[in-house]
Amino acid sequence: MNKFKRKVAVTESCSVAGGPLAVTDANVVLGRIIPRYFPQIFGATEDQPLDVAASRCAFEELTNMVQGIHFAVFIIDFSNNSVTY
Repeated sequence: MNKFKRKVAVTESCSVAGGPLAVTDANVVLGRIIPRYFPQIFGATEDQPLDVAASRCAFEELTNMVQGIHFAVFIIDFSNNSVTY
């Protein structure tokens, strides 16, 4: 469980405000929100625009983590089903 928490923390640190991914991040990555029309309310001084690159980075890290988990489950399933008794 600790490894999972550590990986999630890495994903969180990459998002727009340094917090966890949000629906806003998803909408930005999908192009449903145009950053130049969104209020500049991010950053320490709350005057920064949405950071599209940070949102994409966070989703890429999350995707890699999920793919890794799926691959690990596949390996376990394969090994469990391949054992001959």
